[in-house]
Amino acid sequence: MEAVKRLQQEAKDLLKWAKGSQWNKVVDRYRLNPEIHRVRITRSRDTALHIAVLDRKEDVVEVLVRLIDEAAAKKPTEKGNVSESDDSAVEEEGRTPKDHPLWLANERGNTPLHLAASIGNARMCNCIARKHKDLVGAQNNVSETPFFLAALHGLEYCRNKNGETILHCAIAGEYFDLAYQITDLYGEILASSFDREGRTTLHLLASMPASFKSGSHLGFFNRIIFHCISAKKLGGIKEDATSNDDKKYPINYQACMNLWNMLTNSVLTISGGGD
Repeated sequence: MEAVKRLQQEAKDLLKWAKGSQWNKVVDRYRLNPEIHRVRITRSRDTALHIAVLDRKEDVVEVLVRLIDEAAAKKPTEKGNVSESDDSAVEEEGRTPKDHPLWLANERGNTPLHLAASIGNARMCNCIARKHKDLVGAQNNVSETPFFLAALHGLEYCRNKNGETILHCAIAGEYFDLAYQITDLYGEILASSFDREGRTTLHLLASMPASFKSGSHLGFFNRIIFHCISAKKLGGIKEDATSNDDKKYPINYQACMNLWNMLTNSVLTISGGGD
């Protein structure tokens, strides 16, 4: 009972400090008491990290995420021992334990990464997703991922330091099903956008040399097909999304073929070549 009352008071203090922009006190409390990393402080079930993201406090967010990760890495195992390898395991396997505080979602199902993506803040997104790549696929209550929210709210203006749009990032990260959906919704805006190296998303999809681990010297068209061998099957794609010629290829090529066709159609539409 005392523990519950103490956490309730902690929540009140955190909310008061967040509202008053006393973020130094929030940081100090996060450092001293890892238990509050999971404490909800608003009626909409936001944590202090949620509020810091919404308040665009980039420095604070970076510190809070670091403190959360450090505490999670020292979390006792089932046998009661402190695990020193949890953090490295997350990096190696690319999986974040479901009880990790960064998975905490508010009443709308939005994690802190959802909120960072929705306001188009690349620094905060990178801070959270750099070591927790699986969080980019977390779905909120209406099945929106952070990638989708970044595309929805940022579009052309949501770019990273390399000038890449959310569509560039989806393709580079091999999220071909997500890239297809982004192109379907915003292809006319994003398909012909250039990054700082002058590459469009079509350039990126057609090259991606780091993906060819076999060392094979493939032609332009075959390079695209080869890269997508391990892509997941797309869901919700219309029957007429690809031509009958695609039936010559195994089903696991389909993700890239659909994306390639949609991107080229979008570029043709923009340039007037699709008339």
